[in-house]
Amino acid sequence: MVPLTRINLRQLTLKDQTIAGFDVAACNQTPPTRHLLFNTSFPETPLIKPLLTLAFLTLVTCNITQAQETPIAGIEMGQSEAAASTAIDTACDYVARIEVTATRFPAASESEVHLRCSNLTLADSRAGGDAIFTFADDKLVLIHTRGQPDNLRPDAEPVAQFEDFDVYMPHQIIVNATTGQSAVFGEFPIVPLAFHWDNPAWTSDNISPTKAEFFLPPEVVFGTSLAEMTETLNEACALPVGRSMDEVWLATAPAAQFQIDCYGYEIAGYPRKIEFVFGDETLQQIWVMFDSGDIPRLREFLSANYGDAISVDDQYEIFDEGRLALRKDIPEIRMVSDEIAKILATASE
Repeated sequence: MVPLTRINLRQLTLKDQTIAGFDVAACNQTPPTRHLLFNTSFPETPLIKPLLTLAFLTLVTCNITQAQETPIAGIEMGQSEAAASTAIDTACDYVARIEVTATRFPAASESEVHLRCSNLTLADSRAGGDAIFTFADDKLVLIHTRGQPDNLRPDAEPVAQFEDFDVYMPHQIIVNATTGQSAVFGEFPIVPLAFHWDNPAWTSDNISPTKAEFFLPPEVVFGTSLAEMTETLNEACALPVGRSMDEVWLATAPAAQFQIDCYGYEIAGYPRKIEFVFGDETLQQIWVMFDSGDIPRLREFLSANYGDAISVDDQYEIFDEGRLALRKDIPEIRMVSDEIAKILATASE
C-alpha cells in the first residue's frame, strides 16, 4: 500500500508510473488541477480529523470513464440494463426491479433503475451477499453489496485505508468490513454515494424521488478562519479531510492555500463532496460537487433564487454578480467571496 501521509502526488505520479497497480502513464487526459496537484501535509491544528488523504480520488478522475470489469462475471460498469441483465439473472437467486419515475438521482436525467439481487455469486464462485445494481440513464454506475464484503476484495493491497474503509484502485472497489458492505463505483462524481448513501431500494420496491430541495451550505461564511471552519466541518461532514496545496491558484494570490474536502454532506437528498478553499487561513471559495443529472435542476434552483444568469458560455453560467457559478463540464457550483467576485469580473472585462 502506498503511504499516503506527506506525499506530493504530482511528484509521485511523475516518479512512479504505477501506483498500487494503476498505470499512470495510461492516463490520456488531464484532471482538474485541484484534484491532481496537492500534498497531504497538514497545518498545525488539532481540529482536523486524523484521516488519510483520499489519494485514490485523484486517480479516479484520470481513467475512470473507461469500461471497468467487476467481480461479477459478465458485468462491467457503464453497461446498459439490457446488456447486464442476463449476467445479473445468472449471478443472483432472485432479482427485483425497482424503477424510479421523475428521477432526481444525481447521475440521472431521464431514468433510474435499481436491480436488487438476492444471494449474489461472484465470478470466482464465492458468495457475494446481496447486491443492488444501480442504472442511471441506462448506464450501470454503482453496485452496493451487503454481506460477504471480504469476498469482494481484489487480490491486491488497498491504496487507502481510513476509518473503516479500504479502497482498491484501479478496481474502483470500497470495502467496509465493519458494516459488512462494499461498493463498486463508476465515474468520479458517484463516489460520495459509494461511501455514504443508504439506497432505499434495499427495503422498498416502490421508491418516490426525493423531495429534498437544493440549497447552498449555511456553513459558508467567507472570511471565517481555518481554525473555526475546521471545527464546524468536523461536525457537519461525515468525512472531513484536510490538505495543503503546493500550487496556489486562488484569484487573491495568497501566500498559502489550504483545502478541506467535506464528504457525505447531504444536499437534495444525496451525500455530496464540498471543497472549502482557504487563502492565508481564511475561507475564500468553495466548490459543491454534483453529477450530470443535477445540472438542469441546479440551473432551475439558481434562477429561482438569484435571477437569470448574467453570463453564459460552454463551461459556466454566472449568477449573483459573480458570486455563484454553475459549472457544466464538471458538474458543480462555485461560490466565491465578494473580493474574488470583483477580481473575476474585472478580469472578464
